[in-house]
Amino acid sequence: EQLGLLAVLLLSVGLYFAGKQIPQESIAEFVKGYGALAPIIYIIIHQVSIVLAPINGFPFLIAGFLLFGEKVALYTFFTSIIGYSINFLIAKKWGRPVVKKFAGDKALVEIDKFSKEYGVGTLFILRLFLVGMGDFISYGYGLTPIKFSKYIAITAAGMIPGHTLWYLLAARTGNIDQFLGLSVFLSVFGIGTFAGIHYIGKKRKANKEQK
Repeated sequence: EQLGLLAVLLLSVGLYFAGKQIPQESIAEFVKGYGALAPIIYIIIHQVSIVLAPINGFPFLIAGFLLFGEKVALYTFFTSIIGYSINFLIAKKWGRPVVKKFAGDKALVEIDKFSKEYGVGTLFILRLFLVGMGDFISYGYGLTPIKFSKYIAITAAGMIPGHTLWYLLAARTGNIDQFLGLSVFLSVFGIGTFAGIHYIGKKRKANKEQK
């Protein structure tokens, strides 16, 4: 389990460097061509990286910053709410076989962990800290009995603090490198904090069982 969190942490750092090599300007130019509808088009095409879990979302994030500056944090919030809803409903309606097609074999392993190990009470904490694993969490909870209304309410509440902080800090960044560095730092910080909380929780539970 700790290895899984470490893998996500390393992946976040790797995506920082990989994302810089992709022609984000092309994505930005495509979206910009829609004028006033650019934010809506951006939110729509960004869904691809959420619904199809293995697809790297960093190029969309970079293009969003080039187009909208710090507002990309707000647009990403709405992108995530829509995408996570789609993930959940796909898993709820069609189950594991279809989730496997959208997420892939390797991702399904992580999805199973979330659906089996973490309960409804943990969803808020997961949304608060594990931003980079949002799609896996969404598919995972879609395989549980939780109702959509409760799921999406907790999901939104858990995401608001992190995205607000991200927006405020992003407004102070001067270029794409600083913005990407900030985004990766917040993601890594969230993973590390969650890992620490999870470790302490398991430690306390083990101590209680021994008494």
